[in-house]
Amino acid sequence: MNIKTKLICFMVISIVTFLLYTQKEIHVSKVKYFDAHVEGSEKKVILYYTKCFNDENFYFGSGDIFKDCPVRNCYATSNKLLMPIEKFDALMFHGYEYDSLKKKPKKRSPHQRYIFFNLESAANTKNLDKFGKFYNWTMTFRKDSDFIRPYGSVVKKDTSYTLPSVESIKKRKHKIAWFVSHCKTKGFREKLVKEMQKYVDIDIYGRCGNKTCSRDSNKCYDYLEKNYKFYLSFENTVCNDYVTEKLFNILDKNVIPIVYGGANYSAIAPPHSVIDVSKFQTVPDLVNYINKIDSNITAYMNFFNWKKHYVTQRSFKNTLCNLCKKLNEKSEKVYSDIQMWWNGVNMSQCSTFPQIIKSII
Repeated sequence: MNIKTKLICFMVISIVTFLLYTQKEIHVSKVKYFDAHVEGSEKKVILYYTKCFNDENFYFGSGDIFKDCPVRNCYATSNKLLMPIEKFDALMFHGYEYDSLKKKPKKRSPHQRYIFFNLESAANTKNLDKFGKFYNWTMTFRKDSDFIRPYGSVVKKDTSYTLPSVESIKKRKHKIAWFVSHCKTKGFREKLVKEMQKYVDIDIYGRCGNKTCSRDSNKCYDYLEKNYKFYLSFENTVCNDYVTEKLFNILDKNVIPIVYGGANYSAIAPPHSVIDVSKFQTVPDLVNYINKIDSNITAYMNFFNWKKHYVTQRSFKNTLCNLCKKLNEKSEKVYSDIQMWWNGVNMSQCSTFPQIIKSII
């Protein structure tokens, strides 16, 4: 072996040794942090086994995120090297993206709980038939989930809110706006908008319209509040309990949301805060009501009185606390058919359209 070959071998061995040592040190430091920061004699560790869209921590964060919970001996991580996979107490999978059993854990212990997490509707989730008796718990926006994880919520709380000035409302030159990127949906919202446009002007921003707005969503919503009086908060599917950030983002502004989806908005939104499409039999009925509110400043302002007694929030504390509590209980559960639970018989979770939609499709 010549000197050059020996030198190359030495360099390769040195690099491999360094990488192995570094990985070991990272692992040791994480374990030390884990031991120092998580309370309780029996620690419960949750592994984010997949990403949720592009977030490896499922938008919850990682580490000691349970510190404000009544039961807080839990720890969350996306680091699969923290311990052997079969040692984690719970594994979380994003059901919308995790559709291949080829990537399932090679070992599974009896104590482990596999969690079906989903922020997408049943109409847009595929291939769940592969996961019979795979999941123990569910964490979704649906009310019948083991752990409810909504996009947002409204809580009762008195505030110092003051109504916008009449002058600021009168300065708004446009009536209805819609920000949208998916142009053809299973909920037929685009057909509803097209029908509405026969009776009222609607400015459409994004991929499906001819208007553009800043890539900064906050600037877009500020622009909306300054120039428009109504906003179309239309979901892409009509599925039970499915309400996304479209609603909560607008509730934060002094703009009236016109809502369309499969949720019970009376139970989700504050009183007299939205115009619910499903309450109208025909599109002309809906547009006539919008015009009525638009032409009466007192009636328009009444849609914001709720802000004196309610606030929106994006906290998932209850979701996390319930998870940690449940991990400390001895309870057996398995979903023998997660597809049936999520979709329902013949997609019954997403098959009930309001009369106003039936009249145009």
